[in-house]
Amino acid sequence: LCALEMSVEQELCLPSYASEVHDFLHRNGMKTEFPGGLPGKRALEKLLLRDKKASSGRLDLILPVKPGTNLLVQGVDAAEVAAGMRRYLTR
Repeated sequence: LCALEMSVEQELCLPSYASEVHDFLHRNGMKTEFPGGLPGKRALEKLLLRDKKASSGRLDLILPVKPGTNLLVQGVDAAEVAAGMRRYLTR
């Protein structure tokens, strides 16, 4: 869901698509909220940089655009991703 929210924020997908996905997950009993506490900003960045798509402090993200279509966004700053994740997961 963080990737979907990032897509909306970057205007890569319509907010209505994000709402449809969220509603679908909720209707089918899937969790749509983060159940625990988040690590601090720097700790979250370190965790993100352990991803196989990370290199030199940057990440490659696969962001949903519309049903069946995703976009590869390369070289995104890990700090930016961590900040976005914290925004979405602490609402």
